[in-house]
Amino acid sequence: MSSKVYLNISGGLGNQLFQLAAAYSFAHKNDKQLHILYKPKPDGYGRTLLADKLLSDSLRREIIFQSKTDMGFVFRASRKIRRKVFPWTYIEEDQQSQDNLLERAAPRGLVELFGYWQDEEFFMPVVEKLRRNIKVDIPLVDPYLKVQKQIQNTNSVSIGARLYEDNLQDQTVEAEETFGSLMQRADRLKEMIPDAHFFIFSSSNSSIIEEACSQRENCFLARAKDGITDTLQTLNLLSQCKHHIFNQSTFYWWGAWLSESIHGVGKNIIIPPERLFSMIRSGIPKRWAESAKAITQPNE
Repeated sequence: MSSKVYLNISGGLGNQLFQLAAAYSFAHKNDKQLHILYKPKPDGYGRTLLADKLLSDSLRREIIFQSKTDMGFVFRASRKIRRKVFPWTYIEEDQQSQDNLLERAAPRGLVELFGYWQDEEFFMPVVEKLRRNIKVDIPLVDPYLKVQKQIQNTNSVSIGARLYEDNLQDQTVEAEETFGSLMQRADRLKEMIPDAHFFIFSSSNSSIIEEACSQRENCFLARAKDGITDTLQTLNLLSQCKHHIFNQSTFYWWGAWLSESIHGVGKNIIIPPERLFSMIRSGIPKRWAESAKAITQPNE
């Protein structure tokens, strides 16, 4: 078997970036060629491979992207056989453990990775290289250009609000409480940064958001309803914001992470949720958790 790492990439852009970063770190450490397998057709949510469009040319040349459709029946059949005969060649994320399986030495030959790997820890060995080579250099068009000018000319704070739109519950009491918590944190941040301008990003068109924004000065909406629908251009805007507040979302996580590459690590205030989606790992860098604690602890 050849010395390769196959990554089965899936999910939206946030999850794709986590998977790509972790797999690249693992392949780099073990001197293996990284192959990323993707589905060429949109999934049930209309999502396609996008992470490759954020890579520099040099990093892109280190990775082989392969459509699962083009791999053929023989490859798919052999994977089932290999998994049964050579189970140690499959590394699947254990979400019930704090162990970092990617730190272990890889077996010889071909290895396949399965999981979301939603933690910076999984790619810390190559984090500086990824900062230099993952960029959102996506040309902007209106209305994104208009929002960009506002972001660049203000002390900008992005509020990434995921209001359970995946299951059409963005008008519920639970959604109202979720967004209310985000705005409470925004109000506390406002006490520290009086000239803060808030930009609310959300795929939800809930009236809850409009009502909250109308009650505050220097608050702007950047939702699908406002013409902000393109994933890559939206991530571009997020990365340019100086400070960040968001709830459980890998997409907004990466908006904050990429903004550090622009404004400098430790130079901006990032107030994340207590954790992403794993009940074992928080997925939140310590520097962000400390940033959030400094803002929220006085009144909590």
